[in-house]
Amino acid sequence: MALLTLLLLIAHSTNAVRANHDDLPQPESDPADDAVLFTPPGFDRPGVRAIARGDHTGVINLSILDRATGKPTPARVNVIAADGNYYQPQENPLAAFGLGVPYSTVLNGVVPPGEEPLYGVGNRPGAGPLRYIGWYFYCSGQTQVRVPPGPVRVEVWKGIEFRPETATTHLEAAATQDVTISLERTAGMTERHYYSGDTHIHLNRRTESDDQRALDLLEAEDLSRGFLLCWNRFHHYSGTMGRMSAPQMRGLGPDSIVWRGNCALASGQEYTSSSYGHACFLMHWRLALSEQTAITTDWPLIGVLGREVRAMGGYAFNAHGGHSQEIFADIASRATDGVELLQFAAYRGIGVEGWYRVLNIGFRFPAIGASDFPFCRSLGDSRTYVHAPTAPEPGEWARLASEGRSFFTTGPLLLLEVEDQSPGGTIDKRGKGPHRVRVRLRCRSEVTPVAQIDLIVNGLAIDRFLVPRLEQQGKWLELEREIELSESSWIAARAHSSGNGSKPDAESHTNPVYVNVDRRAPYREKDLDWLLERIQDQIDAVSRRKFEERSRVIAFCESSRDELLRIRAVGGLPSIDPRQGPQR
Repeated sequence: MALLTLLLLIAHSTNAVRANHDDLPQPESDPADDAVLFTPPGFDRPGVRAIARGDHTGVINLSILDRATGKPTPARVNVIAADGNYYQPQENPLAAFGLGVPYSTVLNGVVPPGEEPLYGVGNRPGAGPLRYIGWYFYCSGQTQVRVPPGPVRVEVWKGIEFRPETATTHLEAAATQDVTISLERTAGMTERHYYSGDTHIHLNRRTESDDQRALDLLEAEDLSRGFLLCWNRFHHYSGTMGRMSAPQMRGLGPDSIVWRGNCALASGQEYTSSSYGHACFLMHWRLALSEQTAITTDWPLIGVLGREVRAMGGYAFNAHGGHSQEIFADIASRATDGVELLQFAAYRGIGVEGWYRVLNIGFRFPAIGASDFPFCRSLGDSRTYVHAPTAPEPGEWARLASEGRSFFTTGPLLLLEVEDQSPGGTIDKRGKGPHRVRVRLRCRSEVTPVAQIDLIVNGLAIDRFLVPRLEQQGKWLELEREIELSESSWIAARAHSSGNGSKPDAESHTNPVYVNVDRRAPYREKDLDWLLERIQDQIDAVSRRKFEERSRVIAFCESSRDELLRIRAVGGLPSIDPRQGPQR
C-alpha cells in the first residue's frame, strides 16, 4: 500500500498540471508505432506488462554488473517470458519510474491490490524515438522477478555508451535461477572529453532518499549530469517553492549539487506560460520572480525572467523548441542562451529549419536535447554531450551548453572537428578567399543503427554519407574532407535514421563551428526577414488581446524587431560574444 500511495502522489503532483506543462496538443499513439516499440524480438505481436503469481512460477535472481568494476550497476531492464509479455518485479524501489500507463489511467482508475509494479510513470503516447524499447523497469543492479516456467529472455540497457546485452535461460516450475549480466562501456565518451547530461527532469526533491533515487535513475541511463526542475502550476505563478510542482526543497543552483562518483545532480526551474512558451532555468540560486505572483498568460515574459536568471549567474533555455512563441523575440534580444530543440526524437517548436535560419542571421543560439522525463519514453532518451577538457561540475557543464560546445542525440554519438575546433569554437580567416578548412567527423551508435551522416554548411547538406548496413551500429565511422568557403559560415553535422514507422529511430546533431571571415558573422538577409515576420506576428497577436501589461509585451517585441532592423541596415553582425546584449 505504501508503494501505491507513492505512485498516486507522484501521478497527482504531475498529471494535475500536465496540460500546462506542455501546452501543445498531445500526440496520439499509432498502433504501428506501438508494435515497433513493444513487440519483443522473435514474437509477432506487442507484449504487455504482467506480474507472475502462483506456486508454479519461477524466480529470476538478476544481477547486473559493470564489467569495468565488477560491481552491481543500475540499468534499464526487460524480462520476457514464453508468452511474449514483460514481467515486472513485485518489489522494486524504482518501479514508479519505469515505462507504465499514462498518469490519467492511475488517476481515473483504481489500482488493484498487488498491481502497483505495473504503474510506472515514464510514458508519453505518440513520442519517439521509434525503436524497440519494451515495457521496461529500472533496476538498481540487483532484483528478483517472478516469471512463468519456460524460456526467459532478459534484456539490459544502460544509456547509449554501453552495448546492450541479452541473456536467455529456461526456468522450471517453482525453480529459482541466478542470472548475471555484465555491461561494457564500448563507446566511452569521457576519454574523448564529452560529458552527457539531461537538462529537463521533473522529480520531487525533498529528502536525502529522493536524491539517492534520482542518482540511481541517472546512473541507470548513464547520465553524468542531471538537472531536476520544479515548475509553476496552471497560469498562476507564485514564486515560492512549496507551491511548485516537483518541488526542489534542497536548494537551487550551486547549493543544490549532489555527487555520487562521477554522477552529479542539481536543481533548477521550468517557467511555463501558455502565451509565451516554457523555459528551463539552470544554476540560478533562487527562483525567478521569487516571492512574487503573476498571471503567466500576461506577464512576465520569458526574456525578462531570462535576464533575471542570467544576472544570478544562471542560464536560460527556451524549452520545447520555444513552442514557436516568444522565442523569436528572445533570440533577437539575446535574452536567453539557447533552445531545447531535440525532444521526443523530434525537432520541436522552431524546428531544425528555424534554428538554421537563426544561425544564418549570425546569432549564436545553441541548441540542446533533453528528455522532459517523465513526460517521455525514458529518462535521457534525448540528451546533450558537452565538450570539456576535464570533467565539469554542473555549473560549468551548463555554461558550456550555453556556448554550444556540444552535440545532442537520441543515440548516435557524433563528433565534429573543423581544423582544431570542436562545436562552439571559432576559426578566423582574413581576405577574400576562398578559404579551405579540413573537417573531421566521427560517429558511432551502440543502441540503434544510424543510416546517414550529413555535413551541413549554412543550413545546407553539402555532403551526405549513406552508411552501409553492416557499419550502422557498434563501430566508429570516420570521415574527413576539405571544403572551400567564400564567406563567413557555420559548419555542423547530423546523423540519423528514418526507422520503421512514423518517427525517427536515431537522431543526432552537433552545434556549429563558426568560420568568420574578416571578423564578420554569417549573414543571410532573407532569414533575417523571416525572423522579422515572426516577431511581427507576435506583435499582432498581442495587440488583439486586452490585458494590463500589453504595452510592455509589445515594447519588448518592438525592441527585438528594431534590433533586427539595425542588423539589416549594417549588413550583418560582427563576431560577438553570444551572451552579449544588443549593440547600440
